[in-house]
Amino acid sequence: SYGFIKPDNGQADEFFVHANRLLRSSWLMRGDTVAFELRTTASGRTEAANVETLGNSKPRLSGTAGPWELGRRWGFIIRDDTSRNDIFVHKKNLLPPLGERLERGERVEFWEDTVDGRLEAIMVTKPGGLRQPDG
Repeated sequence: SYGFIKPDNGQADEFFVHANRLLRSSWLMRGDTVAFELRTTASGRTEAANVETLGNSKPRLSGTAGPWELGRRWGFIIRDDTSRNDIFVHKKNLLPPLGERLERGERVEFWEDTVDGRLEAIMVTKPGGLRQPDG
């Protein structure tokens, strides 16, 4: 897994970061605040290393599993915040110990993000299943 970090100092460049360069975490979310070092690879490319999450930009949301399309590997989560629509979830965004699908009525937590132009639930877990490391 990999992504890119854009410095907030007005620098135009984005820097590649591989998941194995993250300290005390195995994931980053779009908009997270991070500290990092720059390293030059043997091929001359500048990459981010020793990346540490300083703060997450989005709160975890919660809801209950709704309908699931078995043959299509996706379903919906009914949000606890009833002022918002149900949210799409694909099985690739279900983290252990969740399996290949959600059971209707199962309680979950998630983040939302735009994937391929569509709002989706990502990093879906059982309640309390994913916490950002402390300071």
